[in-house]
Formats: sequence, structure tokens, C-alpha cells
Amino acid sequence: MSLFDGYEVYQEISSVIKVYPDFVRLINYGEPVLVRRFDYDERRPDSENKSKKNKKDDEEENEIKSIRNAKTRLIDITLCNEFDLFVTFTFAKDRYDVDLLKRRMAFWLNNQRILHGKFLYVIVPEYHKDKALHFHALFCGYNGNLVDSGKRYKNRILYNVSSFRAGFTSAEYIESREKTAGYVAKYITKDMPRFKNKQRYWCSNGLKRPLRIINPKLTEQDKSIFKSVHRDKQKEILEFRGQFSDNDLARIAVYGTKREDDLRIFGKD
Repeated sequence: MSLFDGYEVYQEISSVIKVYPDFVRLINYGEPVLVRRFDYDERRPDSENKSKKNKKDDEEENEIKSIRNAKTRLIDITLCNEFDLFVTFTFAKDRYDVDLLKRRMAFWLNNQRILHGKFLYVIVPEYHKDKALHFHALFCGYNGNLVDSGKRYKNRILYNVSSFRAGFTSAEYIESREKTAGYVAKYITKDMPRFKNKQRYWCSNGLKRPLRIINPKLTEQDKSIFKSVHRDKQKEILEFRGQFSDNDLARIAVYGTKREDDLRIFGKD
């Protein structure tokens, strides 16, 4: 008999609450979603019982899940942090070498933090039609020099980042984080550039993520403040344009639920 016989590998999730700085999102699933428990060890015997015949199907399913999860994480990061600048970087040389350009991009970012102080960022790569690479970036608190390029897009000024001399840049100030979140998530696709560690994007340390509460215990009064913003066959998304107090968050949370952040970050009394 195995030590792990009878162990609950998967957890049923019927609803999730995500707490963002400006609003609270409630996701209700039509049918409970089975997810692997966060304390489950991949080395346990029951993880080795899958049929080899299903390996290809599993790989395709995992790819779809990976894309969906990456989009969700990217949107969450965008909504939780005060990004104020959207920049596109295009390198003039070695435009087809993904890992080389990532190293150059990372070197420039580190150099800028030394010269201008710490700032937050998220970097998402994208292929041109000819498979040349460029990078889309969200910046928060960047103090480097921006120069008016003389170009306009929808009556907005487009800038150049003067310290980037390895190619070309186009920068604009962000007016809506929610629109920007949806926009950058579109770059997460099956055919996007992938780095050696299979990252679809990379980001600086210190970024906030939403507080997440699994299977919250909501009263009817709690539910009444949410308004539906999206519904499909799998789920309904509802939002409350406000915040719960720390006491309310503690009340609706289930003891032992894994959280992705600390209450104190978004706490309001």
C-alpha cells in the first residue's frame, strides 16, 4: 500500500474572488473546475499512471492551458500595478536571435535601473511577419529621457527612449490599464517567441498580484453588490467597483486556501 493512497490530488473550485486595487472580481464556474492541489508533489505514484497513448493529447491540452494561464497572469499583473508607459523596442541587428536579443534587452533594463533608479516592468516578445523580433514593454516609474518623435497616434504623442541606441523605440503614456491589459494579452499566442526556459514573458521583481480567494463563503448580501460583466458556457464573471474591508475578506475566505498575495497590500478598513 502506497503512503499516498487516498490522497486528494485535485481540488474542486466552483468560484474564485480576485481582489484588484480598484475593484473585486468574482468568477463563478458553470461546473466545478478540477485543479491540482498546490501542496501536491509531482513525484507521488498516482502522477505516473497516465497512459502513454494520451501523451500527445495531454501536450496539446497543456499548451492551451499554458497560453490561457499566461494571459491571465499577465492581465492580473497589468491591473495590479501602476504602469504608466507602453514601449515597443525593435533591435537593428541580430533581429532573429531570440535568446541573444533577450540578453541584450535584459542588459539594457539593468543598466537603466543603475542609471535612473529602480522601476517596474513587464516584457512581452512578438515576431514580425518576417519572424524578426521586437519587445513590448510596460513600465512603471521609469525616469529615463523620452523625446517627442514628432509622430502621433490617435492624437497621442509618440516618444522615443533616447538611451536605447541598439535600434528603435516607440513609447506612449498609458491612459487605461484595463484596455492595456487586454491589448498586451493578445501577444500571448501559440506561435509567439519562447526563450530557453520556455517563458512567454518576463518581469521585474516586486510586482503586485491580486489577492485570490478560492471557493469564498459569500452571503446573499455579498453577492448582491456584484454586477455581471461576462457570461459564457464555462463561467460568469461579475465585478464590484469598490473594495471589501480586511474583516470581510477574512470572513469570506476559507482557512488554508492558497493566496497569491498579502491582505495588507490592498487592505482597506
